[in-house]
Amino acid sequence: MVLKDTLATTTERKRTMASRKIFIAAVAVIILVAVRVDALAQEKKEPQGAEIRAEVPALTELHSVIYQVWHTAWPEKDVKMLVELLPEIQKYGDDLVKAELPGILREKQVAWKETAMRFI
Repeated sequence: MVLKDTLATTTERKRTMASRKIFIAAVAVIILVAVRVDALAQEKKEPQGAEIRAEVPALTELHSVIYQVWHTAWPEKDVKMLVELLPEIQKYGDDLVKAELPGILREKQVAWKETAMRFI
């Protein structure tokens, strides 16, 4: 009887140990999968290049002309230079009105369009 109880107890221990090993392996697999899925999700969500810079190329181009107006032509009362710069101001102004904001500034797109339309 004692031998039979000992064998039963040993068998139960082996089953318990096997169950624990399976449980630990399952938890490890779940953790690894979760970490990998999270890493993949982060890789896909990160914006790249122009999407993360708050730059509008059309505004930079217009600035180069406005700089000449503000710092040279206007202070020197150079009407000839102001007249020569007018076509560039109109060209870059049109580009500015049509410009789309990068991803980081998208929530400001409506205000951008309203303000840019006043420029025309």
